[in-house]
Amino acid sequence: MFDDTDYNMFNMFLNDGQHTVETAKTLAELSQQLGRKRDDRPVVMLLIHCSANTVLEDVQMCLSEIRDTKHSAAFIVVYMEGTRYKDNSRFSIEASKLMQSGASMVSENMQDVLGIVAVMRRSMMRNGRYSCSLCRHGGLATHLNRQDMRDHIFLFHPSEDADSLTHKMPKCPICKQNPHKMGSHLYREHGPDGSLTNELVEDKQSFVYPFCLVVVRRKKDGKFLLVNEIGKMGWWLPGGKVLLGESIQTAAIRETKQETGIDIEVKGMLRMEYSPHTKFSRMRLILYAEPINDDQLPKSIPDFESIGAAYVTLSELNHIHLRGKEPKLWFNYVNRGGAIFPIDMLTVENSKPSSDLYSGKSGIKSSAGTVSSGSGSSTNVSSGGSSSSSSNKQQRKSTNNITQEVNQMVITSNQ
Repeated sequence: MFDDTDYNMFNMFLNDGQHTVETAKTLAELSQQLGRKRDDRPVVMLLIHCSANTVLEDVQMCLSEIRDTKHSAAFIVVYMEGTRYKDNSRFSIEASKLMQSGASMVSENMQDVLGIVAVMRRSMMRNGRYSCSLCRHGGLATHLNRQDMRDHIFLFHPSEDADSLTHKMPKCPICKQNPHKMGSHLYREHGPDGSLTNELVEDKQSFVYPFCLVVVRRKKDGKFLLVNEIGKMGWWLPGGKVLLGESIQTAAIRETKQETGIDIEVKGMLRMEYSPHTKFSRMRLILYAEPINDDQLPKSIPDFESIGAAYVTLSELNHIHLRGKEPKLWFNYVNRGGAIFPIDMLTVENSKPSSDLYSGKSGIKSSAGTVSSGSGSSTNVSSGGSSSSSSNKQQRKSTNNITQEVNQMVITSNQ
């Protein structure tokens, strides 16, 4: 079913005397197998393989049955075969529908699918004293340690909105408090060593909150990068808070990597916003960036930072739930050739002005916007070509090693 590398990864997971793997050729056969499962052998993980010919509505119906009828708490991965997206479009739309139907993770990257197996194993360990009240009825996550309990919430339940998660889990399994927002409480109040995270400490020290949002456009096809936010918040721009001691550019690169898995180069600035309030002020910078490697795939393993990410076209924005208006506003702005200002304008106090700013030569040549010079003039710059590179073809070739005969995998606990 897999090549040697893929098989060895799954085999490492299975050869622990506690789990077995079963396969089903069709969704109907998968449903029948799940109906025969014993309560003392809960299904802990499902892998559903969607080929180019798989009908999305059939998968949605299967997911709904698994969640709503069979009440399974299993971690469900839907692997979308690369050939399904020959023009690399529609992924964000289909991923959104599958997540709404009950999928835990949707990916077109086989490396992420293999990687989640190793991550999943920690949620099935039996060496801790904490349990997840949402999963333990299904025999999962019953003996987690502090760190694994913290990570488990964002891996298994990233699509639960804040109110729903707090309602289902009103008391923190670690400190037994009743927080207003359980997800944020677990992440920020229970750091790796049991202490507060640096982010929470900084919040209590700061009165001005600097943020950055990043508009990332891929050179080869002009598509824009979006983040699928946790808690059913919707798709949005990558970005976040600038930490103490961190430059805005560094924060943009870090946040984009954490939320999307993409390495970027910041090319320029679109706008700076400052919003004063009575007890604090917000400063937000909208930056323009491009990926360092056009063929690097966005992340798809859920965590506290995001459910996943995807490159989208402007037309796709009308078919997915957006957290706010920023993606439409800034994608259309860049697409129309809006001015992108020099990144040299963002610097520390008393820095020597760039000689290019004096001469009017400073400008940003983006693959999809304009050149904005120090003198205020701007010139349109055309986008790059749309042909796929050889490395992208190799990635798709490597991820198509799953045979067409076996489309589903069921990993079952023997405990």
